[in-house]
Amino acid sequence: MSGAVFKTVCEIVRAILGGFDSHTPPPNLRDELRGMKQWISLNMTPQIGPRAATKLLEKFGSAENVFHARRHELESLKLKPESIESILKREFHEKAEEELSKVREIGGDVLNLDDGGYPFLLREIADPPITLYVKGDWQTCFDAPCIAIVGSRRCSTYGENASQMLARD
Repeated sequence: MSGAVFKTVCEIVRAILGGFDSHTPPPNLRDELRGMKQWISLNMTPQIGPRAATKLLEKFGSAENVFHARRHELESLKLKPESIESILKREFHEKAEEELSKVREIGGDVLNLDDGGYPFLLREIADPPITLYVKGDWQTCFDAPCIAIVGSRRCSTYGENASQMLARD
């Protein structure tokens, strides 16, 4: 599924549920922070990558609604058992809260796929990440021509050396 499909579905869901978009201020900061914790928690859930997360978000309309889903609804999406258990137990909610606090302490921010600040072109790739950690003048960066190197968190020594060489050049 592409980011474009997800974006279209979310617009419909927001219209039906009366949600807000990036141009409408959130009802209050507490709701916004709770929602961000849900996105981070979903991103931390084992065996839930961009593809599975997009399926969940399209079915339930928001990260928060994913964590209110019933077991049979999650099983119908053919998720791995450990993912279903993690979602039902809300296993990563506390860790997501800690993560968000640490990010904010260093002056960073977290963008989610449903956020108006999320880079438009990145949203259009086949499997966009559902959260992005940013710091500094990121909006200017996204508005200017840029290059990104995306890779594995646990890359090989060769992969690390090759990416450094490409970035340097």
